[in-house]
Amino acid sequence: MRLYEKFFPHTPPVEQQLAQSRRIILAEEAIAGTIFSLGIGNFLVGYLTWMGASPAFSALVGALPMLGCILQAVSPFLFERLRYRKLCIVLVCLGFRFSMGLAAFVPLLFSHSASRQTAVFLLYFFACMCAGFVTPGLNQWILSIAPQESRGNFFAKKNILNSIVNASVMFLMGRQLDYFIGQGQPQTGYFIVYGTILLLTFLDIALLSHVWETPSQKVLNIRPQDFLRPFRDRKFRSVILFDTLWFIAGNFSSVFLPVYLLRGLGLSHSYISVMTILASVTGIFCNWVWGRMADRRGWRSVLTAASALSCCGYMGWFLITPTAALFAAPVLQCIATAGSSASSLATLNMEYASCPEEGKTVYLGAVAVVSNLMGYMATLAASGIQSTLEHSLGTERSISVLFAISAAGMLACLWHARKNLPKI
Repeated sequence: MRLYEKFFPHTPPVEQQLAQSRRIILAEEAIAGTIFSLGIGNFLVGYLTWMGASPAFSALVGALPMLGCILQAVSPFLFERLRYRKLCIVLVCLGFRFSMGLAAFVPLLFSHSASRQTAVFLLYFFACMCAGFVTPGLNQWILSIAPQESRGNFFAKKNILNSIVNASVMFLMGRQLDYFIGQGQPQTGYFIVYGTILLLTFLDIALLSHVWETPSQKVLNIRPQDFLRPFRDRKFRSVILFDTLWFIAGNFSSVFLPVYLLRGLGLSHSYISVMTILASVTGIFCNWVWGRMADRRGWRSVLTAASALSCCGYMGWFLITPTAALFAAPVLQCIATAGSSASSLATLNMEYASCPEEGKTVYLGAVAVVSNLMGYMATLAASGIQSTLEHSLGTERSISVLFAISAAGMLACLWHARKNLPKI
């Protein structure tokens, strides 16, 4: 197939081409998820801590993906005007993942701690702006390819493969990083982590380029006031409120979890990687359960279960102590994964099913902007609270207070899901 035909096909894809694209998407999303996990999480926290960053600064950098989602208010004005969106999506995805991988070279270019932290912040800021901009178009592209008759099963398979690949790579990276830290060469270990991100980026872009796109049948000329349409839609407002509550509750403390595991509970990268594997096994089973539940009982039931499990998980992180961490932390990680797998599977599908056929990127962009902006504001508030409490309570207990507040927020999500979400 010629390069031009890959991005600007003259005819819509046939079913055989769509089936091939679904198989490619399964592999591509697994790689994309692994890139994100390598770049955002305990490796990022460890990298910044090695550079001398505080827990609050590490949390703010880890929360940049939410800030980037503000651009989802802008990108629908571009995507809804394009008949062919694939080339734009692929290029922006390249910018997102490649920028994150460039953090490997920061210690080679800068010698001072403050300069290194600033460089990492700027690289992640650009990467997350790209990620936020491209998300509505990328999500709609994937959803348009997914089979209509078994959507829950398809997304369950996608999340299962993502969990397997993610856990395997995270375990290998954790082992090599702990080895080099033990040898007194942490810079080498982090260079390998971010070098792996660069290699996976090129593989991911190659796969994404081979996914067929169904050209938009109707190009919309979206006006700025159209962004307010989702908020006037009574059915969709309940979805926006749930997502906003979820992001406020979750992001109030979740960005501090890698800091909590490494600096509060004293766990190693290898042990956290083992926890990730155990949680991935749980996620694989749960994704199968959530997929079947969604196809039989609807997405609202899945989101209700997600809220209940997440509430239990956050309360567990509040109650855990360093002496019990070796035994209790893997259990809590499995509970958290069960809740997050339900949320990741159901949230986007609930949004997609609740909005009209025309202008879906506007609806998806609106809910993402509001929920992520409020989530980032919650992170800023939590950073201020944690910095204040750290002087009197220490790192461990100051972060655990944030988990208790998140648990209360998840109770609000549970109540709203049961009472107000549409039965879809």
